[in-house]
Amino acid sequence: EGLYFIAHVGTTVVGEAIELAKHAAAAGADAIASVPPYYETTSDADTIIDWLEPICDAAPGLPLYYYHIPGSTRCTVKATDLLAAAAAPRNATSSAPRLPALAGIKYVSDDLWDWFEAVRRFNSTHSLLFAPEPKLASFSLAPGHGVILAEDYFAQTYARMRAAYLRGDAAAAAEEQEWKRNVSQAIGAAGSAAGRTLYRKFPL
Repeated sequence: EGLYFIAHVGTTVVGEAIELAKHAAAAGADAIASVPPYYETTSDADTIIDWLEPICDAAPGLPLYYYHIPGSTRCTVKATDLLAAAAAPRNATSSAPRLPALAGIKYVSDDLWDWFEAVRRFNSTHSLLFAPEPKLASFSLAPGHGVILAEDYFAQTYARMRAAYLRGDAAAAAEEQEWKRNVSQAIGAAGSAAGRTLYRKFPL
């Protein structure tokens, strides 16, 4: 109740992604999300749009969120170029955008210039969500529409960090970021089971 549900449907096989998108729409998802093809990678935005179009067509009316994570997919297209290609006219006789369903991007990349440019050009039309660490960079560099937390047990830490930054207390915001880094390192040193244990102990 009250949650916005985004179903991730991306795979490296477009036919499977289409079936997952259909299922997400039938199940009542609020939106779908997809990675780019990651078996045969590309740095060409038009190729990514060609990949995403039939996935969107399989779930008509649902917004699409693009999972920009080049470190894992090795797809090096810049988020800014993808947003521009999606907003470009479909053809010479139509002013409609080529991929109107593209609602936003989950940005997981260390290319902060690309993030800065994407926010500068597209923040008023798309939901741009910052995921890299340190989260503190999302405030001062170029505030998008929010951040992605992989670990929900850090939600209050992030909320305090954001509140401190907005009231002008940079030291307190940095202290929250440092605490998150130290705890994350401790959890990582304890192994993957430690994170799962925390999820069970502190459910959303």
